[in-house]
Amino acid sequence: MGRIPHGFYEYEMRQYLSQFGPVSRLRLSRNRKTGASKHFAFVEFESESTAEIVAKTMDNYLLFGHILKVKMVPKSQVHEELFKGANKRFKKVPWNKMAGLKLAKPKTETAWEAKVERERANRAQRADKLKAMGYDFEAPDLKEVPAAFPAGGEDVNVQAVEAAPAVSEEATKMEEVREQEEVPAEATAAEAEAAQAPVPKKTSKAKAQKSGKKNKPKA
Repeated sequence: MGRIPHGFYEYEMRQYLSQFGPVSRLRLSRNRKTGASKHFAFVEFESESTAEIVAKTMDNYLLFGHILKVKMVPKSQVHEELFKGANKRFKKVPWNKMAGLKLAKPKTETAWEAKVERERANRAQRADKLKAMGYDFEAPDLKEVPAAFPAGGEDVNVQAVEAAPAVSEEATKMEEVREQEEVPAEATAAEAEAAQAPVPKKTSKAKAQKSGKKNKPKA
């Protein structure tokens, strides 16, 4: 089956072709790297008569803007690995994510040495090509791979940081008492003035209004 449209994959093909008869094997050809459909597939039915009916009915059939091309293949021409990986659920391999994780992974000392050797060989090859063309160019030499950090058991010169001097509990208590005793002078003066200030007396007018309300005659 050729010229299969986009979106018509294994599950959709099996559901659609099952109306003609039971499908025994189905394989949609896909790209190994991207997983995209190659727009052709191989379908095997349980009976040969069903395959003949499908080939006659679905050939030149318009489906989603694509004219399908369906041909019947005799058993003598079927390869042993034609249905390799058939009837399996497709799972896309995250190649980009795997490559990113591989690049982010730190390299060992041996890996760095191999990379430096490859770069030196490439530079020597380029220098030979330039020399054959009449150019004498000496590329700067690459740096050596730095040695790895010493293991935890080896002696490492580490300078200890001096700790701050310890403060006794008695000294901290004395400081708290001093802070409580030291009261600002402005606050004490304001409190004294507020205590000495006379309390305002009620006026005679306010008293008369209150007495008038109490002695108001009833209607």
